Amino acid sequence: MKMALEVKTNKRALRPTRDDVIIYDGKDWYITTKQDLFKEYEEKLDAKVKACDEKLTAITNFQTEISRQMVEYGNLIKELVQKENK
Repeated sequence: MKMALEVKTNKRALRPTRDDVIIYDGKDWYITTKQDLFKEYEEKLDAKVKACDEKLTAITNFQTEISRQMVEYGNLIKELVQKENK
């Protein structure tokens, strides 16, 4: 039985600098810098915040429209009641 072991070593893995981060993503190990890691995190966070803001705007617009319709219906009901009382 032959077994082959492939070892990929990176100079940064053997001697990481202060800003290097070694991460295991469930399959592979990789090395990145803190700046790149936080940049990726901030981009994903910004995308989520943008999506939440869009949903909040849509919900607010929906609530505004419902409120406007309820006021309109209330005014119509008030007119009907006043006409019946005359």
